[in-house]
Amino acid sequence: MVWINYRSPKEYLARAMSWFWIAFGCGNTIFAPYLSGILISIISKTLIFYVGFVFVVIGSLFSLILNRDNGVILSNSSGTTNTKILINSIFVIFHNKRLGISVIVKTINDIGKFSFVIIMPIYLSHFGFKTSEWISLWATANVVNIFLNYIFGYIGDKLGWRKTVVYFGGTLCGIGSVCLWLMPVLFRKNMIALFLALTLYAIGLAAFVPLTALIPNLVSEGDQGSAISALNLGSGLSNFVGPLIVSVFFKISGTGGTLIIIGIIYLTASLLAIFLKPPNELKPKN
Repeated sequence: MVWINYRSPKEYLARAMSWFWIAFGCGNTIFAPYLSGILISIISKTLIFYVGFVFVVIGSLFSLILNRDNGVILSNSSGTTNTKILINSIFVIFHNKRLGISVIVKTINDIGKFSFVIIMPIYLSHFGFKTSEWISLWATANVVNIFLNYIFGYIGDKLGWRKTVVYFGGTLCGIGSVCLWLMPVLFRKNMIALFLALTLYAIGLAAFVPLTALIPNLVSEGDQGSAISALNLGSGLSNFVGPLIVSVFFKISGTGGTLIIIGIIYLTASLLAIFLKPPNELKPKN
C-alpha cells in the first residue's frame, strides 16, 4: 500500500489502490476461507496456520523479487532524529484535524465486515436460514465487492475521491445495513432478497476504495508516511470496533436495533468525509 501511494500518479491513484484491495479481498475473503474449508478435513487446524505462513513467505518473495521498481527512498536530510519522526507520526492525527477525522471514517469503513459475521448467523437462524446458506451469500457478496472495487476506483479518479466516499460509501453501506434487518422481516427466508441487501452493502463498501488514495493526500508530501500509518490504524480499529458494537448494543436493542445503529454510524461516516478536503481544495480561489 505504501509503495502504491508513493509510486502511482495521482490522476489514477484510486484505480491503482483498487487493485490492492482486489488482491487483498481475493486472498482474505475468498481464497483463504475456501482453502481452509478444504484443508480442515485433511489436516489439523494448527497445520493450517503453518500453511498460511508459507503463503505469507511466498507473497513476500514476490514483492521483493518480482517487483522491478527502482524507486529510491529519500534519506532524512532535515536533521530531525528518527525517534522524533516516529513520535510525530503517532501524534500527527491530533495535530491535523482532517487526518484525525479520516481515521474515524476509515475505522467505520469495515465495521460491517466484523459485526455481520457475528450477528447475522444468529439473527437469520430465527427465519430458517442455515449458517452454510449465510456463508455462501456472504462469500458471493464479497466476490461482487471485488469486481466493484476497480469500478469505484475509476469513479473516484473521475468524480473525486472525497465525493465518491460521501455520495456512495457510507450512504449505501448504511442503507444496506438496515436492509439486512428488514429483508428477513418482510420476506422471511428469501435468499434473493437477502442477497440484494448484501449486494447494496458490498457496493457501498467498494465506494470506500478512494479513501485509501485520499488520506495520504490530506497532508504535505513529507508527512505522507504518517498519513499511511493513520490509514492502517483506522483499518486495524475496525477489527475491534465492529465486534464491540455488537457486544454493547445486541443485548440492549437486539439485532434490529444493532443493525440500525451500524447504519447510522455508516451515514455519519459520509457526513464526516465531507470535511476530508485535500490541501489543493482548501486553497482560496481567486
